[in-house]
Parts: sequence; C-alpha cells; structure tokens
Amino acid sequence: MRILHSCYLSLIFTIPLMADAPGRLPGFNVPAPDPGVLEIQTPILGEVKAGKEAILCTYLEGELADDLYIESYGAFQSSVGAHHAVLYTVKKHRAPGTYECGSIEESMQEETTFLAGTGGDSPTGPGTKVNLPAGVLFRAAKGQQIMIQTHWLNYTNQPLRGQAVFHIQSRKPEPSDKIADFFFVSTSKLYLNPEDKHREAQGRCTMREDLTFFMTAGHMHEYGKHVKVTLKRKEGETMTLIDHAWNPHFTAVPPAYLEQIQVRKGDELIVDCTYKDKIDKPLSYPTEMCGAIGFFYPARKTMVCFDDQMQ
Repeated sequence: MRILHSCYLSLIFTIPLMADAPGRLPGFNVPAPDPGVLEIQTPILGEVKAGKEAILCTYLEGELADDLYIESYGAFQSSVGAHHAVLYTVKKHRAPGTYECGSIEESMQEETTFLAGTGGDSPTGPGTKVNLPAGVLFRAAKGQQIMIQTHWLNYTNQPLRGQAVFHIQSRKPEPSDKIADFFFVSTSKLYLNPEDKHREAQGRCTMREDLTFFMTAGHMHEYGKHVKVTLKRKEGETMTLIDHAWNPHFTAVPPAYLEQIQVRKGDELIVDCTYKDKIDKPLSYPTEMCGAIGFFYPARKTMVCFDDQMQ
C-alpha cells in the first residue's frame, strides 16, 4: 500500500502488480517530486510485441477520499515507443490492473476527467511543467477512480516495456476558480490509399456551449505532412490557430497555440490535414490521425468530438 500526500490531501491506493512489475523501469530516469507534490505512476507495463501497437488503461485500486484540485503538473513517459500518457479519473470503477482498452475513440467514450498528460494526446511534451492559467484548475472528484491511459507504437524488432509517471501540484480551490478539462476534435473516417494523388482529411466540431480554449495543438502521426486548425465563427469569420508543416516528432511534442480564446456556442473548430506523397500501404484511423487537442473551461468532463458528434 502506498500513501501519497499532496499539500492538503492524502490518497491511499495500491499500484496493481498483475503480470506487470512494480518499481521503476530501468533507464527511465524521472526527477524526484518537489516537496508537497503528489507522484502517481503505472507499474512497469507488460510487453508490447515487436511491430505492434497497444493502448493500455491502468486502473489503480481505491477511490479519491476527497476532491483534488490541480494547478500544475509534470508528466513523464519512457521514450521508446511512446505516443502518449494521460492521467484520468473515471466514474465507472474497474478491478485494479492494466487492460487493453481498445481504440482511443472507444476508451474516451467512458466518462473521464483529464488531470495530466504528455505526448500526442496532450499539447505538452514529456517532463514539461504545465502551469494552468491563474484561477483555472483541473478537478478530480471525490469517489472516482484513477485511470492512466498509455499508447505505445513499437516499431522496433524487440518486445517493449514502458511506464508513465505524473507529478501533481494541488491547492485548495477558491470560489472564483474555473474547472478545466481536455478536448479532442478529430475524424474517425480517415482513409489513405497509396494510389490517391491527394491525401487529405478533415475533422470538425460545432461547439454546443460558450467555452474558453487554452493550449491548442494539432495532432497527426508519422505520415502527416501539414496541419491547420481553424476556428470558424458562426457569423462566418475565421481565425487560424495552427498552420504548420508536420514533423513526426510533433506527435510527442506538438507546437501549441497558448493564448486563451473565447469560443461561442455555434462556432466550429476545423482541422485540415494533408499527408506524405508516398505511402506504402493503406492507412486509416487510428494508425494515422487528423485532430486538434487542447484544454478548455468551464468543463464538466473531457470533450471528445468525432466528425461533429460529441462522444
């Protein structure tokens, strides 16, 4: 049993051993957390076979004894094969352990709350300290279970084991604070044919309420060539948030638009993607993607929108 202390809250839960291993993955060097910072980690995860992809969901034992309000975090994922690592809370409890959790679209259909992340499904890179804007917090609700989702792409010729670690800085909330969460806008209809001359995809989502975005980034994988993220006002005016050539390195550390943006009900977020001129096989979602990721407030839960359909 591990007792983990934040600056004003104690959490008690067990890291599941399963067929995985406890402790720290050899060679995965994570700095010690600062005093008053909560550290949460997965076990050393089971093997991902050579040439394979895996999306894993690690559920920790127990539940939050009280609400936890997060003002900053750092997230770390062992580098080989890393796509992303995200710390969530979930309402639906599950037996502790690590499970294959299907596609990202499927796993995000479970009602989740984003707490911290790194890599492709978070607009920040590994080890980066993320400070939320003044008066904005992520909230982990009392009674919910901690779940860590990790995504691995093993392009090596050897089995892969990985691990993720999170450092969480919390504080007591103020009445004026706003609660934030993560958004993901994409398309699940992406299909790239080697014989096509023009390889393009588009994801879009109409906002159902007034929101504020912060830390917005594009999201593609290794065959990406260019990504553009546009906010289209319901009156027709457009604002370009992201517009740059794609580098596979951006899958883990995407360039982000950091300004806060007021988004109104009826506005549309549009993601346009183009892909490399040469591909050697047909590609579809989720092997390749066309998406926008970021944070928003006020939030009740994670916002996932595929092809203008809220999940």
